[in-house]
Formats: sequence, structure tokens, C-alpha cells
Amino acid sequence: PTPAAGTGSGRILIVDDEPINLQVLQNILTLAGFEVVQAANGIQALEIVESGDVPDLVLLDVMMPRMTGFEVTRRLRKQFSGNELPILLVTAKNQVSDLMEGLASGANDYLSKPVSKNELLARIETHLSLSRAHTVEAENRRKTEEFERARSIQLSMLPESPPQLDSFEIAVYLETATEVGGDYYDFFPQEDGSFYVVAGDATGHGISAGMMVSMTKSALRALDVQSPHILLRQLNQVFRGVHVQHMKMALNVVYVREDQLAVASAAMPPVFVYRAADGSVEEILNSSLPLGSLRDLEYPIDVFQLAVGDVMLLLSDGLPETTDRDMEPLGYEAVEERLKACGGLGAQEIVDQLVELGTSHRDGSALGDDVTLIVVRRV
Repeated sequence: PTPAAGTGSGRILIVDDEPINLQVLQNILTLAGFEVVQAANGIQALEIVESGDVPDLVLLDVMMPRMTGFEVTRRLRKQFSGNELPILLVTAKNQVSDLMEGLASGANDYLSKPVSKNELLARIETHLSLSRAHTVEAENRRKTEEFERARSIQLSMLPESPPQLDSFEIAVYLETATEVGGDYYDFFPQEDGSFYVVAGDATGHGISAGMMVSMTKSALRALDVQSPHILLRQLNQVFRGVHVQHMKMALNVVYVREDQLAVASAAMPPVFVYRAADGSVEEILNSSLPLGSLRDLEYPIDVFQLAVGDVMLLLSDGLPETTDRDMEPLGYEAVEERLKACGGLGAQEIVDQLVELGTSHRDGSALGDDVTLIVVRRV
């Protein structure tokens, strides 16, 4: 199809030693909507490109004094691939040998004079479209590589396995979404048999979320062991001190010691506790703002008993906010009901039941956010 006047998009460098040829090409391309830069010879064309003024396409005469179009093409190909900078050679010569030399030098295409306006515009649009498609593909590859790096960072921050403790059975699950988020969990066993368990969710996606997770893990390991609400207060001061701006971290910190749970939260979903005695489920939600939001935040703390057979569930919002094909979220109530139904099982079986709940609700639709589950059962 012939491009209509005014529909062109792109910046074109035209190179010809004949002023009349430059003017004709200028008129055609400008009328078609292209931005045009002129060069009167090959040396001037190279100077324009080497100054950083790189066009989207070069329309290059072959027969020029001092430096031919073939030579200019070979010089440009040392810096730019054919996808990065398309080069169309234009010449009055129409021999097969000239065509072969032009393509061998790295040109994308070859036009013979006199050039038809419609053919010229069609060839330019074709090569610009190919170049743009390559750029999009390269950008998609870059994003994929970034997500993979972010996923690697995220997973490297997680413990290889939950701690093995005499009085507790622990099972964990983390499934990352296509676009990597920043879910994080960790365990900090203490010499007296107690332990801390944390579950977090960084704002944003990709490398920035991985950085937030890395900062959180490093800070937790550097800070002195404190009560959960004091740990959160100290972490908030760390995040405010490094000026993380729009990036925030939601975090639950739970200290488990014998038959007691001490829970403090910074904008995370509730902690659920299954009671073996009557099969009920308690919701612990006493939250504050995410880490890094405001200076001098205070984080409330709640203390609960944990009897033999009781189960604590920490989770990110990925499971309750999992949507079906109609974009309806699963919801926290459904999670609580499933925990009631399976709370008497072992820790890994409970995790499996909750994973199945989310999978069934999605019914094949894509996972929109990371899903993290941590089940701690007192035995």
C-alpha cells in the first residue's frame, strides 16, 4: 500500500552531492510527514551521525566524490546493525554487481534512479516498520531479562527451607506472578527455642521491589533482636533514612515463644489463628502504615496464646486478591473458611489446601500478584 501524504513518522537523513536531488527528496519526504536532515556528501553524513544526531533511516546516494555510498554504509555498519539504522542506497547504476556490492556493504535496500515517489515512500515505511518491530522486540527482551533478574534477587532473599523446631511444624509457599513483585518471608530462630517469622510485600514490581526486599532483609539481620513492634519502628527509621521515596514495604513480624504469639504489622493482611479446641479462626489485624511512609510511626503489638494443635497463617494479599475470569477476587472470608475446614491437618497439607483454593478460583486465569503462605502449627 502507498503511504498517504502526511502519514510518515520518523527522522530521515538524506545524503546526495546534487542539490537538486536533495531538494526533490526533501519535498517528497516532508510532504509525507517525515522530519528530514540533509548531508551534501558522505563525510558530512558521518559527522552528523557521529555527533549523536542519529536518524531513524538513511537515504544514501551511491556515486559521490571523496566517499561513495558503499563506503559510508560500511562505516555506519561498524556502529549500527541493519535493524538499528536502516540504510537505503539510491543510484543511477542498475547492474547486478552494484546491487550485490550495496547489500554486501550492509545496505538494507537498493533503489534505482529515477526513483518513483510511491515506491520510495513504500520502501521507507517498510524498513521503518521492521526497525520499530525490532526495537519493540529488543525492549521486550530487556524487560524479560529485568524480570528474571528481579525474580532471581527475590528468590535469593528467601530461606532455603523453614527451620526445624521441636515444638512447631512449619510449611511455606511462594508463587511469583508473571510480573515480579516483592513478596518476602524469613525466619530468625533464637538460641532459647523461640523464633521470629516475617512476611512482607514491597510496593511495585521488578528490580525496585527486589531492592526493597534486599534492604529489608539486610536491616533485619543488622538490627538487635527486639519485640516485633520495636523492630518495625526501627525498620521504618531505616527506610526513612535512606529516602526510598515512593517505594514502601508492608511487613508482618511475629515472635513465637512456647505458647505465645506477639504480632505487629505494617500494612499487611491479617494473621489468622486456627484454634484446635473448637475449630474456630481468629483474625489478628492491628495494622499501621507501610514502612517508609512517615517518620516516628508507632506500631501496636498484640499477644495471643497458641495451644497445642493451633495454627498460625501469615499471608500476602496475593491469595485473597486472586481473581477469576470475571475479575472477582477470592476474598479473605474464603481463605478463613478454608482454614477452618483444614486447620486440623498438618502444616504442609494446610498449605496445599490453600493453594488449591486459589488455583480453583483462578480457573486458568493468570496470577496477578505474588502469593505467599506461611503456616506454623504447634505440635
